[in-house]
Amino acid sequence: MSGLTGRTVVRIIGFGFVGLILASCAAPGEEIEERRAPPTAVEESLVRAGKLSVPDLSDDLPRATLKEAVERSLAYYARLDPKKPVHFGKDRYTVRDMKAMLNQFLALLDEPLDGKAIKDAMRERFVAYRGGGRTKEVRFTGYYEPVLYGSRLPGLDYTVPIYRVPDDLIKADLGLFRESLKGTRIVGRYREGTLVPYYTRHEIDRLGLLNGRGYEIAWLQDPVDVFFLQIQGSGKVILPDRRVLHVHYAAGNGRPYRGIGNLLVGQGAIPAEDKSMWALKKYLKSNPSEQAGIMDYNESYVFFEVVPGGPLGSLGVRLTAGRSIAMDPDCYPRGALAYVETEVPVIGEDGRPVSWETVRRFVLVQDAGGAIRGPNRGDIFWGDDEDAGMQAGWMNRTGKIYLFAPKTR
Repeated sequence: MSGLTGRTVVRIIGFGFVGLILASCAAPGEEIEERRAPPTAVEESLVRAGKLSVPDLSDDLPRATLKEAVERSLAYYARLDPKKPVHFGKDRYTVRDMKAMLNQFLALLDEPLDGKAIKDAMRERFVAYRGGGRTKEVRFTGYYEPVLYGSRLPGLDYTVPIYRVPDDLIKADLGLFRESLKGTRIVGRYREGTLVPYYTRHEIDRLGLLNGRGYEIAWLQDPVDVFFLQIQGSGKVILPDRRVLHVHYAAGNGRPYRGIGNLLVGQGAIPAEDKSMWALKKYLKSNPSEQAGIMDYNESYVFFEVVPGGPLGSLGVRLTAGRSIAMDPDCYPRGALAYVETEVPVIGEDGRPVSWETVRRFVLVQDAGGAIRGPNRGDIFWGDDEDAGMQAGWMNRTGKIYLFAPKTR
């Protein structure tokens, strides 16, 4: 994933994913082509937590949504080899261990326990790990699934395409050629017998190098909305006959992601204290002559696929609003049960935060993303309604995270 979900034709609801824009990184689900966390950082990402450091495990969301999210992690583990290792810092478990633990946790949720009682039960049955590396803190941002209107055919109101993965896009795992490059992947295309970088955003959107080649999934109206759809990584496209296309990240062009937030602040276009998705979208839509140049600054481009019932995270399971979180898979085990303490914005009538309230809840690591790198970043999935877009757009707060593993290995 991470971490990725309208009212007139092609209008995105909400202000979405401020953290990724401001961090100058990539969308949930986007492949990491080169960067990998150093081994030492991975080992230090999670350390066993002392009994007194784990907070009372109260939860501010309905228990039914937690069960739903746990079952989706179990569905992910069911596809894996039971002997596959799962790393918690320096400790190693197996997929079989994780499945057994999550089933125990589901049984625990059926007991009439809350707060400290749950903490005591989990201390007895599971091992707690503190995340956040050396700082013991994680900066949490948010993402959501935008809702848009579009058409399967181009027209006067539908002029901006979203593409499936082009047939000439090639993914190469360099670790197959040299051990020292293990984990390094690149994306490109063949040109005269040579693998070269794939087209940039400018070449795709401005020069139209993919036009008319049959890769279009649908046409939308506003290039700004399509730009932010790529940042979110998934969305709902409502067609004229009211059918819904769930589009999800399928591949990237392999080009580096560069966020436009710092660019606009550096140019004096928006004040530093107002860096938010709302401000970025407002500036772009108010200055159409500058749109192309600003968006081309981010060379990264996302290709989509149509999936049933999305949104899907990087594990290939549906995300649960408020319960699914995107973390760096090099630092945090995929599918794992976690507990977060942080603050979320309370949005006023003007669409801006009027205060921040503390939340405490269980979440599942079910997504990943290029912006979510290292032990100190997390991205919470908020859902697909207008409130989700508002909260995701302003979410940018530090907090703590704990992960749970089985007591026996």
